[in-house]
Amino acid sequence: MKQAVLERSSEYPLTNAAYDIISILYEKSKALEIYQKYMGDMRHDTQLRQILLEIHNDDRHHVERLKAHLARILLTEQATRAVKR
Repeated sequence: MKQAVLERSSEYPLTNAAYDIISILYEKSKALEIYQKYMGDMRHDTQLRQILLEIHNDDRHHVERLKAHLARILLTEQATRAVKR
């Protein structure tokens, strides 16, 4: 399956996995902004603010993990293309 994904990347600029990760990163980045806004709106509800802060921090951690994995995927794609040339 991995070979099929890498071969497909020669037809398209990105593999499905890379595209999916980029899409997830975009959506999570939008969510991080929204959490910031809502946390500002909830100055008087410290319990809800804490819940949103935890969700925000979890999503931020997920974004970092996804960025690292995307970097690995892109490097693998680049190396595979270089070998095929």
